[in-house]
Amino acid sequence: MTDEKALMSQIHSLPEGLKEEVVRFVDNLTKRAKTEMPKSRLPRPKAGSMPGVFKIAPDFDDPIPGFEEYM
Repeated sequence: MTDEKALMSQIHSLPEGLKEEVVRFVDNLTKRAKTEMPKSRLPRPKAGSMPGVFKIAPDFDDPIPGFEEYM
């Protein structure tokens, strides 16, 4: 007997009131699964895939005026 068949057998043996509770529980799990499931993520760009988009100033590595004592 598969797990699904065993589960269905157990549900069928429950009183009607408890069967309704099982339905509510499964509905709750379904709603929770929809909200908690991670959204499909967009693929992350690979390093070097956007050449020329970002420019670094020629004086990027130059000391900052006023911070000489910290260098």
